[in-house]
Amino acid sequence: HQSHSGMSFDLSKKELDETIVRSGLAAEVEHYPVAITTTAIALGWLRQRDAAPWSVVVADSEVSTSGRLGGDLEFIPETSVSVILRPDVAVDHQDTLWAHALLATCAGLLAGKVSAKPWWPELAIDGREAPVGAALVKSQLTAGRVDSSVITIRFGPHEGPRIAPIVASLENLRRTLIEPPAAVAETYRGQCVLKDRPVTVRRLPTGSTSGLAGSIDERGHFALRSQSMNRTSFGVDQIRSIEKRQAT
Repeated sequence: HQSHSGMSFDLSKKELDETIVRSGLAAEVEHYPVAITTTAIALGWLRQRDAAPWSVVVADSEVSTSGRLGGDLEFIPETSVSVILRPDVAVDHQDTLWAHALLATCAGLLAGKVSAKPWWPELAIDGREAPVGAALVKSQLTAGRVDSSVITIRFGPHEGPRIAPIVASLENLRRTLIEPPAAVAETYRGQCVLKDRPVTVRRLPTGSTSGLAGSIDERGHFALRSQSMNRTSFGVDQIRSIEKRQAT
């Protein structure tokens, strides 16, 4: 399949090399028509072959796609992309990487003519609030720093060449990863679909807390305001899900 721009709708290693490696967006790229998951391949590449930062794994489809906590995604990914990073991020700010990942997911979808907003901590939703993209972050920690991270982005159906969302998401990651955490959090809050809405945070391992969503702070913690204006914040590993609730 060819688009009007001459780009292919089907991905190939050659096109990925020419488009994202030659331009400097990626250090190296591996492409798989089918993968168990791009995350698993990227983590193996990192551990066994000491992958360079900005090495990228792309798959047309995955055998075992799952969400952050192992459940099914509510859409079928059209393309999955994992990016290997060595981010300059302190451990207490590691959750900001989910903001980077979600902003990149939404930027990629927009390049595929799908308008999406981030739903913390892992989904991108369309105007009907249906999931159309998802993000995943797997970080390895050492001595108070994030040693390495794999950010995985999954794009649902979109228009145009399949490479366009990949390029746009990598460009977005390159841009936001050099910004201070407070700036990234502010950018995220500007797009956050939950901000100022009544929500319930389903907690891990159990329990729930309800209030008005205040979006994320510079540590990547999601804040809630109760009716008494008390503020509670949750790290990503404390959140099972965030659900809308009816205002009372």
